[in-house]
Amino acid sequence: GGHCTKLEIKEKGNVVSVDMRCGDPKEMSIEMTGTYPFLDRRHYTATMKSTVILGGKKTTANKSVDSKWIGACKNEPGKKK
Repeated sequence: GGHCTKLEIKEKGNVVSVDMRCGDPKEMSIEMTGTYPFLDRRHYTATMKSTVILGGKKTTANKSVDSKWIGACKNEPGKKK
């Protein structure tokens, strides 16, 4: 039940799109599509739609993201000071 029957990642210009389908609807499955336009090296937006089926119960979600890089982490785990 944990394999993906579809995983497509495409890049066109400054946009990356993802389309995936994994699992078995009889047990647990997820379908997700997303579009990630990169506005510059440190800023991207995204829209994602997902459907999860778990134990016969179906849940859907639509998400939007606006991400910006604000700087390097000051206390990275495992990094010596």
